[in-house]
Amino acid sequence: MTTTAITERIPGARALREAAAGGDPSVTVALLDSDIDLRHPCFGGADIGCLSIETDAPFGHDSPGAAQGTHVASLLCGQPDSGVTGLAPRCRIIGLPVYAEDARGQPVACHQPMLGRAIRRAAEAGADIITISGAPMAQPGPVDRFFDDAIRLCAKHDILIVAAAGNDGCRCEQVPAARACVLPVAGHDAAGRPLPFPAPATPYWSRRLLAPADAVPGAAPGGGVVQRQGTPAAAPLVSGAAALLLTLQIRHHAYTDLNAIRRLLLESAETCPAAAMRHAPRTLAGRLNAHRALAALAATGPAAASADDSPYHGPGPAPADAPVRLMDGTNFVMPRSPQNDSQTPRNG
Repeated sequence: MTTTAITERIPGARALREAAAGGDPSVTVALLDSDIDLRHPCFGGADIGCLSIETDAPFGHDSPGAAQGTHVASLLCGQPDSGVTGLAPRCRIIGLPVYAEDARGQPVACHQPMLGRAIRRAAEAGADIITISGAPMAQPGPVDRFFDDAIRLCAKHDILIVAAAGNDGCRCEQVPAARACVLPVAGHDAAGRPLPFPAPATPYWSRRLLAPADAVPGAAPGGGVVQRQGTPAAAPLVSGAAALLLTLQIRHHAYTDLNAIRRLLLESAETCPAAAMRHAPRTLAGRLNAHRALAALAATGPAAASADDSPYHGPGPAPADAPVRLMDGTNFVMPRSPQNDSQTPRNG
């Protein structure tokens, strides 16, 4: 499989990337995963950097655990003619390492409070889209309230969270993928067949968008290309498509409405063939189809892009207009979006 084959496995991906000219530098995608080898040749010329959760100190050159982070980052912003071309090579990418890796280069689960801090940090850094492609959190019991605050913050300020939903057969609700405001991503193989699932057990499975997750080529730490599989590889492909759609939304409509883009991706999904769904839930949203998503976006305008009065679709009742109260007791208001409207004016 060549390194360009991944775009051929997403219908219309190449056309969408060309229509958006590879994305817009004003569109920011945050990647919450393991560390990233920023010296890989595919990142030469890319607007990419890593931040620690607590400070602005650069982070991401010599970390020993950078296999998955480097791979998924290249799927987003690998530069043309570098051996690994990402879906949105001109968008701004911020890596926030939250997962360590084991000896096999697999992420080690982190706790909800740490992930909540990383989500807030991404929001503070100006993220439009937050990709959580690492392993599910190893914390049983109720969802941590500070983590929940961070999810509510993003919903309130029209920041799209794209989260790997897993194909491990777990019947439990995985957070943050189970949250109604989050776009959960599952995987399919090279033939378009969903990777293994148990029988339907949770309502959020109907919102799972499928993307390629089998033998996905991407960058390897130290140079070169490696194939990885699983939903961590699928999630950044959906985020990349969302970033390109946001680029076109800004250029043609001069506003942002990521809640509308989330719905558009789900509504334009391609239904899996019946034979492929024999051993998978029939409530899956379907496979990512960039061609249909691009056509659907072209049919929308400022008046038609969002049917909701508010971008909030999170757990519990919609939050009031008051600022979201976060884990350190402060009230946090995004300066980019002072009004609680679903469509935010944007000068790209």
